[in-house]
Amino acid sequence: MCQSVNLPVVFKNTMLLTLQIDYLYEVFPDALFIFCFREPLYNAQSLLQSRVKYFGNKDEWFSVKPLNYNLIKAKSNTEQVVNQLYTCNHKIEKLKERMDIENPDKYISIKYMNVCHNTNAAITKLAKLFKKNNLEVERKKFRLSPFYSTNRQKVDDKNFKELLSLTKKYF
Repeated sequence: MCQSVNLPVVFKNTMLLTLQIDYLYEVFPDALFIFCFREPLYNAQSLLQSRVKYFGNKDEWFSVKPLNYNLIKAKSNTEQVVNQLYTCNHKIEKLKERMDIENPDKYISIKYMNVCHNTNAAITKLAKLFKKNNLEVERKKFRLSPFYSTNRQKVDDKNFKELLSLTKKYF
């Protein structure tokens, strides 16, 4: 893909690629990985909201189906989204452990809130990753304003309390 456009290619991962992350690491040995983690409570809430947005209810599955899907599907909708998120995050953490041994200079981890509230520092961290990997990046001389974080309660109190309890249990 890079050769066809003669430019680097960046993929924003929806959760769809997460379960294929080991394969992508094998197939693209020169790839750089940027892991951006959002606080699990708000990430799970977002998954629950996406169910309503796309299917009109909280019970329809949204996004990837991990290998333990049949076990997860038997749980409440709030426990489903927390389990789904936990499974995906666990998969990423396992790859990070492997990369720490094999290729520690091929990835960085950034917290979602740092991207939102300290955008310039996050960009500097990205630039350092690129530089370590001999990629030229032209940095413009301007400062970005912080992004608006969507980390706040957006579901009813009952669901939010359940998500809070479950994320504390799993994470």
